[in-house]
Amino acid sequence: MWNLNRKMRLVGLGGIAIVVAILVAGAVWWSFRNTAADALAGAADQTASFYQEELRAFRFNERLLWGPQPMRDFRGGAGSSMVSTVVETVSEGQQVMPDRARMRTRTYYIYEGDVENRFVLPVCSEMILIGTKVYTGDCGGPWQVEDVAQQAEQSGPQTLEGYWEHIRSLVNVTRIGQESVRDVAADVYQGEFVDANSDPHRISVWVGREDNLIRKLKDEWPLYSLEVELYDINDSAIVIEEPQ
Repeated sequence: MWNLNRKMRLVGLGGIAIVVAILVAGAVWWSFRNTAADALAGAADQTASFYQEELRAFRFNERLLWGPQPMRDFRGGAGSSMVSTVVETVSEGQQVMPDRARMRTRTYYIYEGDVENRFVLPVCSEMILIGTKVYTGDCGGPWQVEDVAQQAEQSGPQTLEGYWEHIRSLVNVTRIGQESVRDVAADVYQGEFVDANSDPHRISVWVGREDNLIRKLKDEWPLYSLEVELYDINDSAIVIEEPQ
């Protein structure tokens, strides 16, 4: 009888130990997730403050993917068939605060997942902003110029300014690893954006380990993704002049 009671007590203690272990593990997991969310929100606050007070110049890359969707294969001419297509738009440029920017954009068509042989549209477009003057044209000119005063007040999506509130409101945030953005070591965070006006989607954010500034962002939807990378921040070699 004593052995039976002892065994029952040991079983009871073992069950309690398991419950405690589960609770502790859950607390650590929840603390980690909260810490990651707080760290990312702090990085968004610090980057927003840096943009307002210290940002003078930077270079950027922007990559937009749309699809797959059925589209006509441009390689086959007017009578070509409809195939599964991803449209990729790649932009690169630089910006000097407060009112100078230059961006070059090229569009690619990826047919049926054939990334290596993606089709390139012959048109490469370019935009230069100098104060209130906006120059547009094919890469290398000729240029068309328009004086649009409100353009000087627009910061453009490549500064990521429209994402601060999105980043602060992400749920299920985790730190998934480390990765370099150019030559800057960064922590990579991932979370979910949930909004009543749109479907939930995933956002990944790269935060510089030394300066705590957001260096890269990737916003992923079912049929759309946007990736923006900022680098050479406050590089004095970045100069933007009017086209000749």
